[in-house]
Amino acid sequence: MPQAKKKSKSAIPEGNQIAHRLSESFFILTMLLAVYLVACLVTYDPTDPGPFNPVASEQVSNAGRLLGAWLANVSLFLTGYLAYTLPVVLVY
Repeated sequence: MPQAKKKSKSAIPEGNQIAHRLSESFFILTMLLAVYLVACLVTYDPTDPGPFNPVASEQVSNAGRLLGAWLANVSLFLTGYLAYTLPVVLVY
């Protein structure tokens, strides 16, 4: 006598799996961006090159390299110490 096969039931309907995967991917990318922004802000050096830094050196000491130095310079110039809350706001 053949045994009956069980139908696999996933917790998420098949039509919503793609949307669920995209949502998870977006969350992971947002978390990575927030961690990168925190690293850039924590390693900010006033001598790094940036759009609002007229006395910039050519050597970049920011953990995010040149892009990180620019992001930290712009966010700290525009929002001051509130820039450190931007990664939290980004994730939330």
